[in-house]
Amino acid sequence: MRPRRHAPYVAGMFRRIVLAARGDDTRSRDALALAIALAGPHTELVIAGVWVSPLGAGDALYANSVEGQLERELERLREAAPEGLFTRVHVAGSTSPARGLHHLVERERADLLVVGPADPEQRRADGPDLALGLLHDCPCAVAVAPAGYAAQPPRPPARVLVGWDGSQEAADALEAAVRITEDACGSLRLVDVVEPPFTVAQMPWAGAAEADPAWMAELVDAAEQSVEEARRQVGGRAPVETEVVKGIAGEELARCAADADLVVTGSRRFGSLRRLVLGSTSAVVLHHASVPVLVLPRGARVPQRPAAEAR
Repeated sequence: MRPRRHAPYVAGMFRRIVLAARGDDTRSRDALALAIALAGPHTELVIAGVWVSPLGAGDALYANSVEGQLERELERLREAAPEGLFTRVHVAGSTSPARGLHHLVERERADLLVVGPADPEQRRADGPDLALGLLHDCPCAVAVAPAGYAAQPPRPPARVLVGWDGSQEAADALEAAVRITEDACGSLRLVDVVEPPFTVAQMPWAGAAEADPAWMAELVDAAEQSVEEARRQVGGRAPVETEVVKGIAGEELARCAADADLVVTGSRRFGSLRRLVLGSTSAVVLHHASVPVLVLPRGARVPQRPAAEAR
């Protein structure tokens, strides 16, 4: 199999990337294309397959029946990577895909975990839904490739959209986005979405009162000051555009992503109850953005460029 055509490598802040692959299928190739786009000349790519059993890795009988086939498929997938990218295959068992990938990321001290798009028939098992499960306690960034990404012309992510809200998670995401943009000689677009200031008990169900216009104006003004402060923090490291919009954060970020190469956002890792009541911005963006999405969970490592590559 011929190696996939790829864009010239950029500096690459990700030193080790773990690719979650189901085998040599379309969705795994979409994930591989994204991993290649984010890799640098010194990146190591671990192509990982996790088989699942209630007994986990200790299920020797199941391991004997599936491990060899999965490894052969991952080796075929590996052949599609460019020759200049160092790759290796890892196959292991676990009680769930998320748990197995978490263990591997921690053991490898990976900078990035890449997953492919969801299978429409298995939305709860993979793709964005797997990514959402991985965001809880994941020590590194998680990136999700959209469907059909491998069929697009390969290129580094030069136009990066950052979801900004002034939080520490957004600041970490911005720093990661700046480094990606520097490597790709690209530009940043910071978008702060001002949502209607309803409390949990005043969610905008049918008949709910509209937010006070004066209150909304204050929120918009605060958001404009916040994105300008973020622009100053970036300084001259990358060209920056800022924008403040009104609406639901996840929906607006997904809409604004239409002309971007990559969306970068932070995640506060709220529990399942809060996600159920308020929804998850990361979930909406992951499910609806037409471009790759990179999420930096709270507390995740922001990769540091080696001193030899620092500008």
